[in-house]
Amino acid sequence: MRVYSVPRSIRTAPTTKPSGYAPILGRDGSGRVAFGGVAPKPWRVEAAEADLPRGAKGVTEQVFAGAAPTHANAYKLTLSERTLSAALNQARA
Repeated sequence: MRVYSVPRSIRTAPTTKPSGYAPILGRDGSGRVAFGGVAPKPWRVEAAEADLPRGAKGVTEQVFAGAAPTHANAYKLTLSERTLSAALNQARA
């Protein structure tokens, strides 16, 4: 199953850079995740994908471990975790 999710606020405000992602999940919760709108190209850390069955928090902590957000874009870390959590729930439903 492929799930692509973009936060509602992003869909209604197209001038905002999206903080979406695209997980591709197997029935066991495994898959791939790439976050868009947080770096010049989609941000992916393959090692973090092993934590997908455990939930969004662990994955986003590993993916953004080396990130250096500014005051203006630090919200994207929280938004990415929430968006990933919603997509994981949707994929498991």
